[in-house]
Order: sequence, then C-alpha cells, then structure tokens
Amino acid sequence: MIGKQSFHVLALMLLCLPCDLLRGQVDPHLSRHSVFPGQAWEHRSPASMGMDAQLLDGLAKKLGGRGCVIRSGFVVKAWGDQSQVSDWLSSAKPVISTLLFFAIEEGMVQGVDQPIADFGWELNEKDRGITFRHLGSMSSGYARPESAGQAWAYNDFAIQLYQKTLFDRVYRGADARQIAEAPQRLGGLNFEDGLLFSNKRRISASVRDFARIVWFWRNRGKWNGRQILPEKYFTQYMRPQTPKELPATLEAETDDYLGIQSYGGGSDHFTKSGPGVYGFNWWFNSTGRQHPYAMTWPDAPPDTVMSCGARGNNAAFIPSLDLALVCAEGDWSDLSAGEPRSKINQALKLVAAAAGYHATEKVAISGTLKKWQPLTLTFTGPECSESGTPNPFVDFRVDVDFRKGDRTLTIPGFFAADGNAGHTGATSGNRWRVHFTPDESGEWKYNVRFRSGNRIAISAENATAEPIGFEGLNGDFDIQPADPKAAGFYSRGGLRYVGERYLRFAETGEPFLKGGVDSPENFLAFADFDGTIPTHTYEAHAADALPSDPTWKDGKGKNIMGVLRYLYNQRINSIYFLTMNVNGDGKDVWPWTHQDERMRYDCSKLDQWEYVFQQMDRLGISMHVVHQEQENDQLLDDGALGEQRKLYYRELVARFAHHPALIWNLGEENTNTTEQQKAFAEYIRHLDAYQHPIVIHTFPKQVSTVYEGLLGDRNIDGPSFQFGNVRLTHAETLNWISRSAAAGKIWFACLDEIGPASTCLPPDIQDPEHLSEVREGLWGNLMAGGAGVEWIVAYDTWPRLPHKHLDVACENFRPWENMWRKTAIALDFFKTYLPFDRMTAHDEWVDTDKAWCLANADEIFAVYLFGGQSTSIELPQGVFSVSWYDPHRGGSLKVGEDLQGPGRIRLGNPPQDGDRDWVAIVKKRLVD
Repeated sequence: MIGKQSFHVLALMLLCLPCDLLRGQVDPHLSRHSVFPGQAWEHRSPASMGMDAQLLDGLAKKLGGRGCVIRSGFVVKAWGDQSQVSDWLSSAKPVISTLLFFAIEEGMVQGVDQPIADFGWELNEKDRGITFRHLGSMSSGYARPESAGQAWAYNDFAIQLYQKTLFDRVYRGADARQIAEAPQRLGGLNFEDGLLFSNKRRISASVRDFARIVWFWRNRGKWNGRQILPEKYFTQYMRPQTPKELPATLEAETDDYLGIQSYGGGSDHFTKSGPGVYGFNWWFNSTGRQHPYAMTWPDAPPDTVMSCGARGNNAAFIPSLDLALVCAEGDWSDLSAGEPRSKINQALKLVAAAAGYHATEKVAISGTLKKWQPLTLTFTGPECSESGTPNPFVDFRVDVDFRKGDRTLTIPGFFAADGNAGHTGATSGNRWRVHFTPDESGEWKYNVRFRSGNRIAISAENATAEPIGFEGLNGDFDIQPADPKAAGFYSRGGLRYVGERYLRFAETGEPFLKGGVDSPENFLAFADFDGTIPTHTYEAHAADALPSDPTWKDGKGKNIMGVLRYLYNQRINSIYFLTMNVNGDGKDVWPWTHQDERMRYDCSKLDQWEYVFQQMDRLGISMHVVHQEQENDQLLDDGALGEQRKLYYRELVARFAHHPALIWNLGEENTNTTEQQKAFAEYIRHLDAYQHPIVIHTFPKQVSTVYEGLLGDRNIDGPSFQFGNVRLTHAETLNWISRSAAAGKIWFACLDEIGPASTCLPPDIQDPEHLSEVREGLWGNLMAGGAGVEWIVAYDTWPRLPHKHLDVACENFRPWENMWRKTAIALDFFKTYLPFDRMTAHDEWVDTDKAWCLANADEIFAVYLFGGQSTSIELPQGVFSVSWYDPHRGGSLKVGEDLQGPGRIRLGNPPQDGDRDWVAIVKKRLVD
C-alpha cells in the first residue's frame, strides 16, 4: 500500500513508491544513520550493505573511467585511480550554487532573488532583472535575446557571469580555493586531495573528494553531526527551478556585451531538456517539457538527483536508497531525458538494482495535483512491441479504479512503448499508462488491475485471464481544489451534458456556446506526425506559434501549434477532426501502425496527437472527435460492434478521454443502422468514466431518418447537423430541440457543416461579408436555442481538388478572418447580454417571416431583425427598454426608444443602416 505523501516538485510531479520497494534488501532505517568519511572513506563489502556485488562489477565495467559507489556513508565499489585530480566540467556547476548559499547564510547576499545588478554590473535594460536564481537555473537570458526568466538556454556565458559575480563581487576576489575550502564552508568536508580552480574557477577534484561534495548534498548540508549549511537551503532549492512550460531560447547570435567570455561552452548548447527538471545546476528526475510523461531517467528512483558534465563526468545521489554514484570520464555522457535507452538511465538503473530497487515495482505519477488537471500514471511492465507477439493492444488490459468516497471511476490504460515515444519514435518498450482527470478535490485512492490473456482487451474478463506485473498496485493522493487561474479548461472543469440545451462546465457551471471549425476534417493529416501521409504542413501558420508551444523531435509540430494559436487569437473554441478516414475523402488519418492494420496502434503518432490535444486544453479549444466518415463506416467489423471497433473505441477512450472538453461524434454522414449506432454509443459510455457528450452527424437527406430513431436514447446527447441549405438551420434546430424534449431527453443541437457546399469557398469567390451564412447558419441556430456552429472552409488547394473534397482542403485559415470575427461577435452578444440558457424561442411573438425571437418569460426578449425589415413584438404589461446590437460589426449596445405593453407593439427602427441585420434586446424596466 502506498501511504499518503506530500509531493511538491513545482506542483508538476507526483511520484508514488510502494513502501516495500526495498523489502528484504536493506535495513529501511539505514538512511537515518548515514556515516561520513574521516581522513579517508571507509570501505565495506557490497553484501554487508545490502548491495549486489555482481551488478556493481557490471556497472564499473559499463562505465569505465574512475568512479565509486557510496552506500550509507561507506564505499561499496571503487574503480580507477581515486586520487587523480581532473576537471569535472559542468558537473561541478552545483558547487557554484553551494557557494552562493554559503554567501547568503553569511549575509553577503540577500537571497537567491537578489538582482546581480546590485553587485556593480552595468547590464543592459533587458538584463537588469537577472537574479542569482536565474543564473543557477539557466534562465537568465544573458547573451540571449530573451529577458530574465523568459526562456531556457544551457548557457555557459551566463555561468561565467554567475561565477564572476560570486568570486569577484560577492567574495571580493579572494582565492577561489580559500573561499571554497574555508572551515565554515566546504573545508568542513576534510578533502583528501583538495579542490583546484582554473582562472575561470572551473573545478578539478579527485573522485573521492567529489564524492564528499555529493554526499554533503545527499545529507542536506549535514556532515558528521554538524549542520554546515542549514537544511532550509536544500528544502527550498533541491528541486527544479525552471517551470515545465518555459520555452527554449530563440536562435540568435551570442551577445556577450560584458566581454566576460564563456565558462567553457556556448550560450545555448548541450541540451534542450531543462525545463521542469533543472535547478541550481542540478538535474532532477521529473517530467519536463520535452518529455511530459516520461521521467528524466525512467528506470531510476524518482528522487534521483544528478550533476552532469561533458566527457562522462557525472555524479548522482538517491536519498531513498541512501546511495551515491560518482564517475569521472565514464561512458555515460548523454543526457537524453525521458529515454530509457540513454546511457545515464541504464547506469542509474543498474546501480539502483544493485541496491534492490526494481522498476517493475514502481509507478510514476506526473501532473498537477489539482481538480480538473490530468494526472498520468506510468507503470513498468512486460517488454512488448507494437508488432510483436503477444499483441500489447489486444492481449493485455490495464484498468485502474480510482475511488473517492463511495464513487469509483474505472479508467482504461494502454501500452505506451518506451514512455516517451512521441519524442523517441519508439515502437517497443515496457511502459504502460493511464491518464486520469480528478473531478473532486480531497483524497483519492487507486487500485491497479493488469491482466494478460488471449484478446482480453476486447472481451470480458474470464478465468483464463492472468494477473501479471503491477497487478494490485495501489495508493492514494490528495487533490487540491480547482485553480481559478489555470489555463483554458483546467479552471472551468469538464464539459458535461446536464439534461439541457447547452453543455455546461462542471466547475464554473457556465453554459458552452460553440464557435468552431470543422475543416480540414483531416486536421491530423499533418506532416510532422509519425507514420502520416503529409497532406498538411500548415506552413502559413508557422509564424503564429510561440516559443513556449510544445513541439517534438527537435522542433517538429511548430506549424500545427501555430494553427492553434491563430484560431485561439480569433477566439475559435472548437475543432472538428477525424481520427480515421481510411477509404474516405482524405485517406490520410488513422491511429494504427498501417492503414490496412486494425489491431495495432502507433504509439509515437498517438503521443504526438496528445501533445496537440493538450495544447487545445490550455488554449480553451474543445475537441470534437469524429470516429469515422460515411465512406468507411462499414470498415470495422462490416459496420458492427465487433473486435476491431471495440479496440478502436477502447484506445481512443484510454488515450484521450481525460481531456476535459471533448465531444465524441459517432461518425460524419453516418449510415450505420440505428441499432448499430445505439450499440456504439452504449459501448463508449461504458468505457468513458467521464461521460463525455456523444453526438452523431448524418447526410442532409437522412436527418429525419437517422435522428428519429435516436430520440430519447439515454446515450445520445445531441445531433451534429448538416443541412443541404443553410436556410433550414433555424427551423430544423427548433424542430429537433422540441422533438427531443418531447421524447424525454432534450438535445444540445449544433450545426457542424454549413450548406450548400459553396459556403466553404474562399471569400474572394463568394460574399466576403458572409452575410447569408452568418444570419442563417450562426444566428439561425443560436436564436432557435441551438448550442453553436462549426464552419467548413477550404483554401490553398481550391479549385484543384474535386468538389467533394473541399472539406479536406484547408491549409490556411486567414482568408476567413471576417467569419471568425463575426462568430466571436455573436457569441459575445449571447454571453454578455442575455441569460440565454434560461431563454427559449418564441418566434410566434414576432412576425416570423421577418424576425426571430428568443425570450425569458416576460422579462427579456432578443429579436433578430432581417435587414430592410420591420416587425412588431407581443409584449405583456409594463415598460420595456430597447437596445440595438449590430450582429456583423459588434460593438456596444445602442439605446433605442422605450415600448409600452401590453399588446403587439411595433419594435421601431434600428439606429442606423436599416438595410442591414440588427438584433434588439427588449428588457422590462424595473418599477420603483
């Protein structure tokens, strides 16, 4: 059982370890009684310290160079010349931060956030905010284009500035060795060989002396009964200091305007993996921006801390194992964060195993411990391959039961290859994963079920199912309340169907009006996704991406992130996309390893999809996930709910259902039978513990046939309309809202393709003002009580593609900027001026051939008046104010004349441009 723990690594990581991780291996109290070397380190046999001598021998052979392993204060393995003094390169950078902490403790520096400009540097305006924290965490911006704290760059010009500030300005130019080895500082460690400093204060030391510095940090400033450096410095700063979302520095020439030169490398070199895992020159075992689900060293204990230098000069300590590993000039100099096959990970795995730690007994939980923010549980299990036998997608099943009080949410898991496949492209590995989004704060408990058996993922569990691996692993964690300042949907909560005409956000209760895009429907046919036909490059939006936007494989994904940024800036809040279009219009999107495959999934591609979906969450763009299209709705199991389709739904739910604002669409222009459609919806509802809304799209001529059979079904929450003529929108939205209510389950009704097909043509071919579609489609849906629209558009490849393929032809969204603006204007009107979720359509109260009316009893009326028309409105007793709103230009309300009821009263004229459409708000005045 995993006991409750406190996890505070920048509120970005949670790590749970079974308390029996070390069972039978070593006295669990050893870490409380660590000893310290005197004049020399004391050696003990590996067996006496609970270590495996054979594994340690293998470690020494694997690394080479010169090194040692320390367990509980004793050397259990040493190789090479322990006394040879050599440059530790970047591995010694944490010593600079250690000397900073001594300076703070001795009153020479106010704190880590003191600006270095206080020490006489003539910094340019951009750099005046640089603090010691920025320098120790590679985010200072010195010699780079960004200001302090704005970007990550592994920056040896900034390190040179760091050491010169400390030694020359803080310690006032005293001899570096005297400063470091003063008795009240590191001199208290009683070095055998002593530290040597170059003219750049680069540190040379022997293995046995560098091990003392590492052991000093492992023991949080304590040495042989004396607290040399107060523990508060380790409590506060022995953790990542660079936020996970910190972007990488932009490409630019080094601007060393102070002329301080480099500590040894460039101003942006070595690695991009620091955000989320770096702080005060140490590297931590956490998830980072470039490896959001994989730990820095996936097979190492989660509390592993490292110093890393070039040419194999590295050192690590693992407090939970009371262990340190120090090696100079060894064969482990690749910091490939999140990569199980990296040399560092393999070395750490070996030394941890020698101490009795086994990754198969571990669960790593990454994420933020707050309501509505997803957590990811990553398990180490059997090694499998996408193409191997047994099939990891079919012959294994992971389910995790999350319990809160009397509630249990069962969340399916999936095979995740090496745990970082989106960046590595791995097709094999031993990582298994479950995503979970808590919808309540407080204590949650979890229990893991992991079974193997023939086709168990798509069949009921039976007696032949075999519990394996991490089966039975359990634990608990505390979830904090929702963060009202969290990005996008993480502050608003899950988007839920609540038995009304509008979906609502579970945390805030606000109703959702959709203004989105459904082109290109093959949005995921993007060139940078692995195993994907490169239909789309989105080059037109490359400049829209921000440096902080996530990418993969050394910068891939920038253009699709640019699309999201552009649409976000246009206030688009929904994107409709297919997850499978084999044999369809585009023939370029599928989740499998091959378009002809049905039972094996592409782990790296799906990880890369996930990066895009995460960004949609952060930007507040909902996911309209369309499972198939008409051309392939018989592809899986000949249209039935068979093994292929069950696995398809399971993988989609397992990998993506944790996203808070997601709508499942059973298919575009769907032609499955009513019985099949109901079976699909029921199966998805069973798998999806979050109960995301389920809708279905169909042909214009089949609207009545398809939706008639689904009225009242408990698993269908709404239609996804397509009409052959946009002018049908208002009447048909009214019709199906009314009929669904009469059937016992009112639908939220959205218009998701606009007809006729010419609507989607570029603005230079049709009306650039979009007058017809804005009135008939957008306002027609909203004024009928509908929940919003998504626009179908096509550019760049028009008119080269055949007419029927217009819905896959959009590469550039800018030509429709006027459409996006008018969509935002409409949604702003409803959200700002109307209690629209408490209003219903009453076209009978106006002249319906000239206007539409949405009203709340006798208190407020919204009247959409067609251009060049006038109307009367049926009012009850009272005095009513009139305000006018321009649905094409937006802006503030314009005050009109008051009306006196009761009776059918002329509404009056708009304030100007009477030949254009206007919306009137008629509101009852309060009488004193």
